[in-house]
Amino acid sequence: TDLSSVYSMLFGKKANVFNPLIFYQNPGSLCGNGFCDEGEGPFSCCWDCRCPEEYYCSLASPLEGDYCRSLGSISLKYMAADPWMAIPSFNRENDIYIIVKIEARPQGLSILRQQYTIGQSTGNARCEYASGDMYRCRITVPADPDCEGGEQTISPNSLRLVLAFPDGPESRGQREADLILSLPDIRVGS
Repeated sequence: TDLSSVYSMLFGKKANVFNPLIFYQNPGSLCGNGFCDEGEGPFSCCWDCRCPEEYYCSLASPLEGDYCRSLGSISLKYMAADPWMAIPSFNRENDIYIIVKIEARPQGLSILRQQYTIGQSTGNARCEYASGDMYRCRITVPADPDCEGGEQTISPNSLRLVLAFPDGPESRGQREADLILSLPDIRVGS
């Protein structure tokens, strides 16, 4: 490459100027400069070039490398429950702790809404980060003082989490994912 096509120098008019200004004429693309430069695209630098609508920019810094990830890849997976989806009676409220995994968990996520449905009842779950991609969610099976006893099964049951997470630079704001997970039947014995 001819250096004159890459660099240019500017000298002052006075003869005693020994430090010229040097300009780099062909900087190319620089991921993270806020401009979608030639040679950049959403799948090589989503920090500068927006991802398509069904994707989000997955990382919080262009220095980490970034790429578009599918919103559809984020999902909930049921892992376990304590107690094992069984409660002794309807005479009082009973808490069940559900362990769920957020598949393809976005970085920097927060949980906006945590709701559950147990049979015909709905309520607010309380989910806390456990480790890795795992969360522990408390759901409350309401008391039923009119229950006549015996064994019963409660269904359908589900957990709904609405997640918020960054979409590249702060100026773009956040994206949301509304996830619903079907839960196993709950057995009630008297």
